[in-house]
Amino acid sequence: ANLDQLIGIDRGLAITIGYWGESTNRDGSEPYEEVALDNSTLTAGLNFEFVEDFELIAGYRKLISQGNEFSTRTNIVGDIITFTPMDIDFEEDLIAIGARYNFSENSMINFQWTSYNIVDAQEIQQDYTLSNVSLIYRMLF
Repeated sequence: ANLDQLIGIDRGLAITIGYWGESTNRDGSEPYEEVALDNSTLTAGLNFEFVEDFELIAGYRKLISQGNEFSTRTNIVGDIITFTPMDIDFEEDLIAIGARYNFSENSMINFQWTSYNIVDAQEIQQDYTLSNVSLIYRMLF
């Protein structure tokens, strides 16, 4: 939503919020056929022009996945040999905060800090965190 228009300020202000969820369930005559997996994603974003041509930009995304599923084992030509049951319980977070200065419609510079984090309660994969800082200059001809 462009809140600047709703609240009557002369600076750009946009907030985005999104949610996605799914649930997969399957019964079977054998225990290895049963699947119960839930996934959801929450997304939020902010773009605020606090001084003319100078913007604060922020974003957040969280993914949660819990339940059970199967991974496949294949031979060298891709034929499925067997299914391996796996329990899933992990969360991923992605956070970005930055500032952008717009020199013109065709030129801008962006400074951004980004952090990615995954926590796996089942310890199928190691918990992992990555942070970086970037400076991006863009000029369109």
